[in-house]
Order: sequence, then C-alpha cells, then structure tokens
Amino acid sequence: MKPNHRGPSKNPTMHLDAQLKVRRGMFSYEWVKVQVLKFSASGMTIRTDEDLSAGSRATFSILLAMDFGDIRIDKIEAKVNGREKVCSCFDYPLDFVLGSSAVRREAIETSLRKIESLLSSYDSLLNKIRTGPLSGTP
Repeated sequence: MKPNHRGPSKNPTMHLDAQLKVRRGMFSYEWVKVQVLKFSASGMTIRTDEDLSAGSRATFSILLAMDFGDIRIDKIEAKVNGREKVCSCFDYPLDFVLGSSAVRREAIETSLRKIESLLSSYDSLLNKIRTGPLSGTP
C-alpha cells in the first residue's frame, strides 16, 4: 500500500487504527491494516490494495488510542458504496451497518460519535494553531 505523505499533523484520521477482515482461504481470515482518509459517525473512506466489491459488506475493527483510554470498536460492518483507483490502491467510501441488537447498536453509535467528535476537535485545534497570531495577522 502506498504511504500517505501528508503526515499525521495534516490529517487527524491518521491517528485511527483500522483493520479490515479479509478472507484468505476456505476457512481462514486475516486482519489487514487500512488507511482511513475520512471518518464520520455514519461511515468512512478507506484506502487499501484489497479488492472489495461495490454493494458488498466488509468487517472492520477500529481503534483510537487515547491517553485516557482507548476507544475500540470490534467487528463493525460497513457497506461498500463504490471504489476509485488511486495508483496501486483503491479508495472505498463506506457506510456503517449497525446490528439489530439494541444494546450493541447503542454502544457502537456512542463510540462512533465520540471518535468523530475527538477527530473534529483535533482538526479544529490544528487549524487554530495554523491560523493563530503567528500566521501573519497583525
């Protein structure tokens, strides 16, 4: 997979650790790290060299490591909405598919909103630092 040269200071989603569950044989699966390009509580856009079919579902594990406790979502499903070829990889826009269990659904929704909020706050802070008093304003 081609590395993203924008760096973690330019894209807060670089702090997310997302893994895709990929079938490797008749009975075997492997968790593969993917790059998150965009994230919201309703879905995300990822980049990977794995081949996913539009309209199919994929299983992910998402982790946002924090000093005060990690936010982890294990085995969340997402629907693949399409794909775009980028060099040797593909960008996939995804929508999260929450299960029917009310308790698990509520816990997942809470975690997704919390991750989205923290990433948004981090991005806002970076923008304030970039446009602060030293950015050329008198």
